[in-house]
Amino acid sequence: MKHVLFISFLFKKYKKDLNLRIFVDDQFIDEITLSDNINPVANFHELHGVEESMAKNISKYHLSDFERLGGVLEIPSKIWTYVIDICPSSAPKIRIQCQLDDNNYTNGFMTRTALFKLKRVALLPLELLQGRHSLKKLWQRERDLTYRIIGNRKPNLWFTFPSCRDARFTDNQNKNSKVLGDTWCGSSGTFTIDTVKKHKILLMKYGPRQQVMGYMDVDPFYVWLSQQERIINSIV
Repeated sequence: MKHVLFISFLFKKYKKDLNLRIFVDDQFIDEITLSDNINPVANFHELHGVEESMAKNISKYHLSDFERLGGVLEIPSKIWTYVIDICPSSAPKIRIQCQLDDNNYTNGFMTRTALFKLKRVALLPLELLQGRHSLKKLWQRERDLTYRIIGNRKPNLWFTFPSCRDARFTDNQNKNSKVLGDTWCGSSGTFTIDTVKKHKILLMKYGPRQQVMGYMDVDPFYVWLSQQERIINSIV
């Protein structure tokens, strides 16, 4: 079954280029070499009307979180997309190998280093992008189901679809493994995201415990993204 893999991140260069290698299980997907910074899009919510879209489509607890953050969405200026085939019975691992040994460490002191922040990784069935409003309909169905059960209260447990904003990171040097969520990283290593099949769809394991539990929460960024004809045409 065809899926679309989305990968986005921020990068602050010091001296050297950043090298990334992307795998789905043992299948090599791409190698990326970056020689320039990747910064967030300035005033993204104002440029694209995302605040209005969120107000119309998401529940009240989401909107309050958005306002609490000052209405700021940290969206990278580039996003990588890949169409891949995934066996219906499999739950693959997504791995991003990051080569980032670039700092001024000398005699036990370090004042400058290159930094990398994984922002959003998403795995979405291609058919949800080919249907013009399929993702939005899925979102509205899950939102209505949540409302019927708990009203406007914030759920105790939920998971995000189709994106994951954190991943298990294994450092190349000391082999330590920890879950990083929206955190700057300055060392080489591998980000790993596990998937699981639930609700007849592949979902990414989420949070410090790497589980998928509770209510489905559709990331509003991908509802907006699914409506951008230029991006969708480049995928399908």
